Amino acid sequence: MLMHSLQLFLIIIIILTTSGCQLTVSRMYKNPEKYLGKEITIAGTAGDKIGLPSVNGFKLEHKGKVMAVLYDNAHPEKGKLVRVSGILKKSDLLGYYLEADGWEGV
Repeated sequence: MLMHSLQLFLIIIIILTTSGCQLTVSRMYKNPEKYLGKEITIAGTAGDKIGLPSVNGFKLEHKGKVMAVLYDNAHPEKGKLVRVSGILKKSDLLGYYLEADGWEGV
């Protein structure tokens, strides 16, 4: 019984310390250099598709902040909450953008 209570306590502590730590577009923009060049997973709402020549992707939005996500495969529906993984990069044309490996619905 004591072991079961201890395991339950540890699970609750892990959940409480890791929840709320999800990186969002608006949180990333508070300190983008911290994430530049690194593999990140970032959450937001899928926006419009990016329609530039030689650029395939979609916009990711959160609390008024928007970033481009470059992704060659199927895009999420506009308005869908998603988590996207990839490397954060920066260019003169797009500003900060994510070169994505994939995405999943939240």
